[in-house]
Amino acid sequence: QGRDNTTAFDWAGRCSGAHVVGWESVTVPAGTFRALHVTTDDGGEVWASREVPFGLVKTHGKQGDLALTGRGTDAKSSITETPLEMPALPMPKN
Repeated sequence: QGRDNTTAFDWAGRCSGAHVVGWESVTVPAGTFRALHVTTDDGGEVWASREVPFGLVKTHGKQGDLALTGRGTDAKSSITETPLEMPALPMPKN
């Protein structure tokens, strides 16, 4: 919560094989979310919500199904070292 998940939704507009169905209420083990439903030309489906980190609530496709099973707050990092800086990867050119 409180994070900008805009990039989680950008792919739908950039991918020619993605088709926005619309906003729906979707229920998964982690709860009920208002999510953007997107279908793909290969028969896949994605439900994405700004309410969860990385946006992914549910997917359905040839490789199987995924659903958000939980979420929480006040997580404590188990990283004990100082994290290294990672430069951004270059974007592919069209």
